[in-house]
Amino acid sequence: MSRSMAGNFFGKRRDDVDVTIDSMGGEAVRAQRLASELKNEKSSLDSQLRQLGDICRRQRCTINDLTEKQRELRERERGLQASVTQLAAQQQQLAHLTQQRKKRRADIELLKEQAVKEFVESALEVAAELREMDALEADSEAQESEVMRAAREEVESLQAAVQGLQLTEDTSDVSNDIAALDQFREFVQKINSKMASNKPRN
Repeated sequence: MSRSMAGNFFGKRRDDVDVTIDSMGGEAVRAQRLASELKNEKSSLDSQLRQLGDICRRQRCTINDLTEKQRELRERERGLQASVTQLAAQQQQLAHLTQQRKKRRADIELLKEQAVKEFVESALEVAAELREMDALEADSEAQESEVMRAAREEVESLQAAVQGLQLTEDTSDVSNDIAALDQFREFVQKINSKMASNKPRN
């Protein structure tokens, strides 16, 4: 190889090396820039990961809260179901008591009607008995008045006979007056027995 050719060769190699060095320097700059971008992206990703972690923790808390609330709601639902069952039993008992009260009220009304009916019947019977007693009493009073009138007439007749007995001395007349007196006594006894039989009974 001649000197000129060698010079050309080495000169070209030097140029290539310079170009290569320049190219490598550019690549290094790009690599540094990429490293910086990657670092920034890593920082951004780390921040996003932290945010996601916070979100996950909040979601876990939210899920736990929801689970707790769901448990509380189930407990309340069971309590409400028990209350509904108890209320249904109370309503059934109330309906039974209401039915018994209606029946008892109907029985009381029937007893009232029977009592009023019996009272009216008793009052009518008492009124009839009183009217009958009044009629018997009036009849007895009328009979007693008739008996007293007849007795009064007999007494007046007896008094007249006694006065006639005091005025006469005839024994036959005295015997007649005594016989008349005996007849009057019998008459009075009959009147007394009749009055006793006609006397109203309590």
